[in-house]
Formats: sequence, C-alpha cells, structure tokens
Amino acid sequence: SGALITRGHVAGLPALQILVAAREVRSGGIRWQREPASLGTMSATPDDDLMVTDDGAVVVSGSGRLTDGSGVFHAVKLGVADGNERWTATLPRSVEGTTTRLGRDATGRVRMYAGGGTGTSASSRDLDLLEASLDGESGRALWVRRLDEAAVVLTSTSCTSARYRGKAIAMDDAGNAVVAGCRATASDGADFDLVSFAPDGMQRWRVEAPGGGAGAAINAMAFDTAGNLLYAGQTESNGGAALVEKRRGLDGALIWRMREDGAGPAQSI
Repeated sequence: SGALITRGHVAGLPALQILVAAREVRSGGIRWQREPASLGTMSATPDDDLMVTDDGAVVVSGSGRLTDGSGVFHAVKLGVADGNERWTATLPRSVEGTTTRLGRDATGRVRMYAGGGTGTSASSRDLDLLEASLDGESGRALWVRRLDEAAVVLTSTSCTSARYRGKAIAMDDAGNAVVAGCRATASDGADFDLVSFAPDGMQRWRVEAPGGGAGAAINAMAFDTAGNLLYAGQTESNGGAALVEKRRGLDGALIWRMREDGAGPAQSI
C-alpha cells in the first residue's frame, strides 16, 4: 500500500500513550496517526509490539488499565489504508509485567505472548507468561493460557536489572511459535532461553544455553523454508560479541553456531 508503519510513545496522563502512524513512502508525509486509548501503557519504559499482516492491516499490542483500575493486555487491529480500528482484544493482566510480543501463523491467527517480571535476583522473580491465540478477523480469543515458571522462563531485555521480558518471537507456517531472549542467572549473569509452543499453546521443547554476560540477548528470530530456526543476538553487554545460531525447529537441536567477538550485537535476521 506504499506506507511505512511506525510506533512510538507520547506523554499522557496517567501514563505514556502508544502512537501508531502511517507515512507515505514516496514523500514521508503522514497518511494518518492514531493513539488507541485501549493501549495506554503503565510503565515509564513500555515494551509493546507491532506487526503488519497480509490483509492490509497492522496489529499493535500493549499493556494498560481499565477505568476500574484492573490491569489488562490489549491488541488492536488497524487498517493500513485509513487507520480505522477493525477490532480490539482485551485480556486480563493475570501475570506481572508490561511486555507483549506478537506473531501470526499461515491461517491468519494472531498469537500474543504477554508478561514480564519484577524480581531483583535470579532467586526472587515473577516469570509467569500469558499466551493467547486470537482470531485474525474478529480478534476473538480462541484460547488463553497462563504458564508459570515451571513451564517457561519468560525472557529479558535487561538481565542486569532483572526485568524479565520477551525479546523475540518467530512462528512457522504450521502455527508453532518460539519465544526467546535472555534471563538473569546467579552464576554468570545471563543465559539464553528458547521455548517452542504448538498451535494449541502446549510446550513442545525448551533450550537453555549459556549467554556469558549480563547483556546477553536474542534480538531477532525467523524460520527458514525448511522449518529450521535462525536467531541473532549478543553474548555480552556493551557490544561484546555478535551471535547467530541455527537450530532444528522440530526439537531445538543446534545445527551450527557463529560468534564474532568485538562485532557488536547482531540485530536482525
């Protein structure tokens, strides 16, 4: 449609507000911009997500509160052409955190992972995760699961401060999802976590690998045409070492690993 979709944040009361805008590719002019009221964030450092779909729309997710003060996770679908809202999905915020991550399978269903944590050490943390499958046409929740730490360790963008967040998500054509990032540990600062979920939300496999530093993170993931998982990130803070790995989508087994010291983080696939 010749549009560049961006998201950002504007100051508002009582919290920051997510701003979604579409710009013309040729001129850079604003086609439209929206501040979905249902997506008001609760944190000074919000961690929301945006995903463009194949049916001429964009889905934005975030965390907010209802008028009665109860916390909720939201997803809203906007038309790329006009910015008009197609649907809004609201899920009870039954887990801690303000992070959301979006994925979409080949049938058009939207998968949302939401949560976070407020623990200050590897031994005292809240790592519950909310997982939901939404109908792509209506936004209706097809199923919602809450996973506790025994099922999955929710990942982090800032392991040094023990703020646990999902960092990257990838989905294959069959609807299997992988959520990844880093998590704080008591021994070496941070490790990687990758957890695969089936289309019904049940866990398929989980891989833990040493990250070797407090700034370890997986920044981007994607499946190749053979169903293997590729991801890129960093093994140390302050731009230490770039990392790219390839694993089998079936069971998470490592195929190959590339590390380049001093190259800074690998940010995309």
